Amino acid sequence: MPISRRSVLGIAAGPVLLAIVGVTHPHHLNPDTASYWKNMHVGLLLLFPLLGLDLWWVLQGVRHPLAWAARVLAFVYAGFYGALDVLAGIATGLMVEQATATGQPGLTSVNEWLFDEGNALAVIGVWAFFAACLLVVISVYLHGVRSWRLILGGVLLMAGAWMFLSSHIYFPLGVIAMLLLAGGFSLLVWARGATEHSEVRVRTQRVIPSVHPSTPPQSGGCRHRWPGLRTRTSRCRCRAAPRGPGRQGRTGPRRSEPWRAGWPSSDSASRPAEHGRVGRLGCGPARGSGAGPGRRWRRSGRWPPRR
Repeated sequence: MPISRRSVLGIAAGPVLLAIVGVTHPHHLNPDTASYWKNMHVGLLLLFPLLGLDLWWVLQGVRHPLAWAARVLAFVYAGFYGALDVLAGIATGLMVEQATATGQPGLTSVNEWLFDEGNALAVIGVWAFFAACLLVVISVYLHGVRSWRLILGGVLLMAGAWMFLSSHIYFPLGVIAMLLLAGGFSLLVWARGATEHSEVRVRTQRVIPSVHPSTPPQSGGCRHRWPGLRTRTSRCRCRAAPRGPGRQGRTGPRRSEPWRAGWPSSDSASRPAEHGRVGRLGCGPARGSGAGPGRRWRRSGRWPPRR
């Protein structure tokens, strides 16, 4: 999982936006707040599923069974918690708005049923989200992440999910819960990215041993390993290919020859043979008809070429 500043900040965008909206969330529904109440919950239909998307984001590339259970619970949360916005948000706000506009206060009598049904469905959603957060932390740990970021991120995530059970996004507890979730998600993504980045560095930054100059190249082509090379490219860049008995390989011209910088000239005879670099590109017979150790080796088939 690649780590970047965009990943750390992007996964926190959803909870931060919910916290900003929570600061303006009315605590009571009345004719003065009915219009804003309804329009705000229309926007929240798009923002609340981002919390479930963040759970999937953290689990990117994790194939443990607990990770798949967390993904399913995140999907359950997104469906059931969205019902709260529809019933207790949009529907109740519409009823109060229309009752005020038409002068029929009796329309608001159904709001109690709408709030009860919406809250009942939301309970399923928030507990599914809480269980998903717990499984996410366990799955990331089983995936091999071991760092202080995982511990701190897990604590923040579980604290925010616990407060979210009963606070919605009302100010101040709901806003604090969203900010805790944002910090927890960011730290978990940071922990995963830092761990996998360090593993890649350990695998790629290794010292590649050199081959003795008297060792002939293998039949599959050049496999020389230069001493002190600490890059991913562990093979020489020549175009060696088997050409039948007596001709171990053939080299073609290449524009990029990084090892030519230290040689005094392009003549193959002037290059030191004790380093195992023979021929124009250093790994096979010399190209062309000029004299040199590579040319004589191509004629005789011996290794190393006689000088």
